[in-house]
Amino acid sequence: MLNSGDIWILVPLFALSIPIVAILISHQQKMAAIIHGNVPGKNNEALANEVQSLRSEVEQLKSVVGYQSAQLERLNYANQSLTTPPVQAPTISERLQC
Repeated sequence: MLNSGDIWILVPLFALSIPIVAILISHQQKMAAIIHGNVPGKNNEALANEVQSLRSEVEQLKSVVGYQSAQLERLNYANQSLTTPPVQAPTISERLQC
């Protein structure tokens, strides 16, 4: 089965397999952290605060756009009530009679 010469081949293979196993274990730990949401180096509280501030900015923009839209509607209504009714263009027969 194993000769004394075969042992010397297995020793370097075993020695090289230790770092490979360590790298694989480290990789599995990182993947598990990513899957479960606890990524080291990311501050979840800071991200939550940033999302909240962005949401409040969007709400402010919505209210400003709504206010401006209402103002434009009022101006449009005021302009329509001040102008005279539109003059209808003459028909083709009326144009030909001139």
